[in-house]
Amino acid sequence: MPNLTKHAKTRCQQRGIDPTVIDILMLFGIEINEDNEAEKLMISKRDKKQLLNKLNKAKQAVEKNIYTVISHTGEVITAAHKYH
Repeated sequence: MPNLTKHAKTRCQQRGIDPTVIDILMLFGIEINEDNEAEKLMISKRDKKQLLNKLNKAKQAVEKNIYTVISHTGEVITAAHKYH
């Protein structure tokens, strides 16, 4: 979770924007330069469908208790369902 300014916290609360959405924008958003000190992150119309598909797959992975084992070098060794 990024650090939110007091202004950002207030605006998110006023506009009903969950801070998790900020995380999603930081992961998947495209950068639009506003000026030399800031940039805007947003999801383009073109990428919206693809992102919704990825988020749906992530939701299914959580619901199905899917996990993965990753080596110290970052390679995925295996993936499975947790049945306990």
